[in-house]
Amino acid sequence: VNSAIAPVSVKRAIASVNTALRLLVESTIALTEAQAVKMLASCDSTSMQDIRDRALLVVALETGMRQHSMLSMQIEHTHLRKRPPYVLTARQGDTAPMAVALSDVAVFALRPWHNLIDARPAASGPLFPVKPLSQRAMSRTAIQKILVRRGRAAGIERLTFGMLRASFIAWRPQLSQTELAMILTPEGSAMGIPERVLNSTPPWLKEIVIR
Repeated sequence: VNSAIAPVSVKRAIASVNTALRLLVESTIALTEAQAVKMLASCDSTSMQDIRDRALLVVALETGMRQHSMLSMQIEHTHLRKRPPYVLTARQGDTAPMAVALSDVAVFALRPWHNLIDARPAASGPLFPVKPLSQRAMSRTAIQKILVRRGRAAGIERLTFGMLRASFIAWRPQLSQTELAMILTPEGSAMGIPERVLNSTPPWLKEIVIR
């Protein structure tokens, strides 16, 4: 753990994970493996819409990011060639940037979409725009429609970012609460994430994303 991080920040990070874990236990909201496979299979073509939706869903499943943070991602602050790869984004109610590390699986799913929108005349703008060459970010309504459409393909009536975040936690029982906090919280992102933690993707998920 980075000694420069105040102990209270680390405690806050772990408390956030404890809250998420408690909600996960109290509500059956994590996706099953079968549901996740069906959901990702629904966006498995080479169409721009499918490439975008697959990237968005895999990044959400691999980082546990909330909706606001996903919509705040900018292409000029997405660093796929760094080690570890990361994206700068923001959490709701806070303008300070936070670094979110990306697993190999997240990078693999994100790169085709990143390459498409990198062709925009301006080398900046939202990572998930309304259209590939647009400078306008998707609205909350638009991103919710994506979740609903892809969730129904997996037999889920109303898919939410909370369910994707819960899935991130549920699929990594081998990680401690401190290790989960390294990825799930802005305080944790500064801790220095071991390779084992960053790439703790379930083998079945890695297999269907990286083929």
